[in-house]
Amino acid sequence: MSERPSATAESAKPAATMSEIELQGEVRLRASVSMLFTDLLSQELNAALSTPDAVDLLQKHLQNRPLEQLSQRELQPLLENIPNTVMDIAKEAAFSSGALVKRAACQMSLRVGDAFVFRGSGLMAELEMKDGRVVNIQPLRKP
Repeated sequence: MSERPSATAESAKPAATMSEIELQGEVRLRASVSMLFTDLLSQELNAALSTPDAVDLLQKHLQNRPLEQLSQRELQPLLENIPNTVMDIAKEAAFSSGALVKRAACQMSLRVGDAFVFRGSGLMAELEMKDGRVVNIQPLRKP
């Protein structure tokens, strides 16, 4: 005969509780770039553009014309052949200034009892960046 635990033994066990949950949402990005960082990126870009391969590419596609005089059809091959070193610097500059990314995905642990606001748009915090580095993360709190 098998023994079943009594109802009193089951009710004596402590109930499982949850102390923390993981939320997924988005952070709003606020970015700024200092003059020093801009100068550094400019120097890096100038160095990358002055390599023989980059100069040859620019001369081939620009043909002594300003960039704004190129048609979309003439500009496309230039954009497709930009060296990776130049593209990496351009991506870093665009990201650091907040030009391309206004929101980013995030995960946040929240302890039971913490005050928190999760907007319907999925926004849950503001992320402040200076020169491509995170300087502050401000979760949205109830007023």
